[in-house]
Amino acid sequence: MSERNRKPILIAVVCAAVAILVLGLGIGFGGRDSTGSRSWQEYLSGIRTAAALRPADLRLTAGSCSFTDHQFTVVGLCTFAVDKFGGSFDLGPPTKRATLLVIAGTAQLSMQIEGTSVSQNLQASQDAKLTFGKSGGTLTVFCAPLPCVLSLT
Repeated sequence: MSERNRKPILIAVVCAAVAILVLGLGIGFGGRDSTGSRSWQEYLSGIRTAAALRPADLRLTAGSCSFTDHQFTVVGLCTFAVDKFGGSFDLGPPTKRATLLVIAGTAQLSMQIEGTSVSQNLQASQDAKLTFGKSGGTLTVFCAPLPCVLSLT
């Protein structure tokens, strides 16, 4: 056999080996809740695609608010900025998420994210899901006529 005749055969053998490897891994790790799949499913279940939005991530840019741990009181209007995150090479989670619960009062929330505005009115015991992308955004909380108390979890 000449050198030219062996190349296609070698390529076919390498492709066959990769196909058998993929098939073997699929049989060994695949399946829905099979015995072989439980260990790697448990391993991957700890991976999170979003980070928690903490009170420390909210930077007060306007208004008068007071913070105590995960609760804050808003008198009138408060605007918070969420700065860009992810670092120099955009490593890390693609989003930050939290739930904002109105404990007392009535609140009007406005969010500016990626050039899009979203607003929602909330009564006591209602909540809103907050999600910010890597470019950050702003959160404005308006409480009138009385102050409102909110919890960020």
